[in-house]
Formats: sequence, structure tokens, C-alpha cells
Amino acid sequence: MHEIEAIKKFSYNLFFDNLFTTVNLLVYLTENGYTASGTMRKNRVPKECPLLTKKDFAKTGKKEDHFSIIERTNGIIFTK
Repeated sequence: MHEIEAIKKFSYNLFFDNLFTTVNLLVYLTENGYTASGTMRKNRVPKECPLLTKKDFAKTGKKEDHFSIIERTNGIIFTK
């Protein structure tokens, strides 16, 4: 987190790949005034925020229907 302190004076939107993205990291950054986004591995998504399976997505039909806000937690939005 020392690297974050070094860029504190600048305005950044941070992006992480699925190796580094965690809910705790996103909460920490949000609480410290940063915006961040990234992909997240399925096993890191909180259990209280269930995601649709590929089979359920296939049933929805249109491509536009595949974007949905699942839940807001601590200012974090999970989508699939």
C-alpha cells in the first residue's frame, strides 16, 4: 500500500486484472478517495452476491440483457 501513498496527490482511476482484484482492496481504495475497477475471479466474489451461471445467461437471449448490476456493497458494483 506504500505505492498508493506515493500517488495520493494525483487523480487516478486504477484498474486491476483478476489476479489482484479483491473486495478488500477496492474498499480500501474507495475509502481513500480513489476509483478503481477490475475483473474478479469467481471464488473472490462474496457469497452474498451470487452471479448468474453461464446456463442462466444463455436463457436471457439478447446480448443487452447480459449486463446487470448484481449488488452494491461498500460502494462496489458487481456486474456480469
